[in-house]
Amino acid sequence: IIGFNLNQLPDKSMNQAVQKALKGEGSSFEGHYETHLGKKHTDIRALFSPVKKGNTIEGGISVWEDRSSYINKEKLEKELAIARESAKFKQNFLANMSHEIRTPLSGVIGITDILAHKDLDSETREYVGILRQTSENLREIINQVLDYSKIEAGKIALKNRSFRFNKLHEDARNLFHNLAHKKVEFESISDSKIPEYIMADESRISQVINNLLSNAIKYTSEGKITVTSELISMEEASGDVVIRISVKDTGTGIPSHKQEKLFIPFSQLENSDEIPYEGTGLGLSICKGIVSMHGGDIGLVSEPGKGSTFWFTLKSKRHIPDPEELKTQYTDNGAENKRLRILLAEDTKINQKVFSVILNHLGHDVTIAENGKLTVEMFHPDKFDLVLMDIKMPVMDGITATKALREKYNNNLPPIVGLSANAFEGDREKYIGLGLDEYLTKPLKKDDFNDVLKKIF
Repeated sequence: IIGFNLNQLPDKSMNQAVQKALKGEGSSFEGHYETHLGKKHTDIRALFSPVKKGNTIEGGISVWEDRSSYINKEKLEKELAIARESAKFKQNFLANMSHEIRTPLSGVIGITDILAHKDLDSETREYVGILRQTSENLREIINQVLDYSKIEAGKIALKNRSFRFNKLHEDARNLFHNLAHKKVEFESISDSKIPEYIMADESRISQVINNLLSNAIKYTSEGKITVTSELISMEEASGDVVIRISVKDTGTGIPSHKQEKLFIPFSQLENSDEIPYEGTGLGLSICKGIVSMHGGDIGLVSEPGKGSTFWFTLKSKRHIPDPEELKTQYTDNGAENKRLRILLAEDTKINQKVFSVILNHLGHDVTIAENGKLTVEMFHPDKFDLVLMDIKMPVMDGITATKALREKYNNNLPPIVGLSANAFEGDREKYIGLGLDEYLTKPLKKDDFNDVLKKIF
């Protein structure tokens, strides 16, 4: 504006503010200003004051402030507030949808699990197998969507604990034998220099390996799949360990132009007409998030027609367990073989039937209470060995019923295990903090139930 006559300002409201000052009054302007030369747009605030000599107005003085940074900051803060609200809405929506989908899915998976153990003819057994597999696929899709949402929102916290490293290889072998085609061989190689026990989140690392292995099985019709672990580095003093795990297959391979998209969420959904395999396209992006949380990297080496090698690294700690830890961790006390008297608090008729059949099949006696109020009324310490408490129920919810039981019977209570279709990170810890002894996610599976029995008895 140097050398520019302010009487000729293109902005009418600013021109009025100048004229007001030249008439002897202070004035101001705030808004969007377009310069006379160069057409530059700037958010400004301007103050105008007259300059007087006696009663004569000789001119004016003006202070201009560029408010672009302030406006941009204000705009970003609004966008951030909207994004937070959007993320909160999405989390609540996914939690509710997960709950609503898991509730009927409990019935489907529970009944197919029971039918699978019946004496069926070969054709019916095949149909039940298809039903069971598709139900498990649906549950896995729900789990992947929830996992991706939790990672995106930063709501996953690693649960690092000591575990035997080679159990990862044993679990991988079991998964392979459950899923793989007969023409495909399996090899497992574990570096002997890796410590026997490490501190890390075993379930999350298993999740990454299982995902990579499942993909390898899906894309390999014949040949070989190899799971390899190798020690990259270990600090003797601190016990810090870096391990690399890879899954190599002799499958179809991946063209180089598609490789960079693999770890992008929903990438498999692009050009979906060309994709011969099912999936959400979230698995590898979830793996990338979990690996990153372990301080590692993930990548692949692949060539069409020659197979692929997916690898990831993780940082952990060497752990030397004491004898008492080993005893606690690996002693099987046969808890799942005890006949228990169970009070099942569950309002959904289908789940009442399914859970009862599952628990009866495991050799336990079941009494049903349709809501929390009836649970409190029906319960007596001499009558039951375990309470399975649904969280969401009419009349009285599971948490309120649990608190009422603890107030009424104090410490003279059997274990109370929560049941819910809520499967977000932290749900288990939240509900245990509210008074439950353990927590199970629907759909109820026999193995999960037996694991809880081992832990609490």
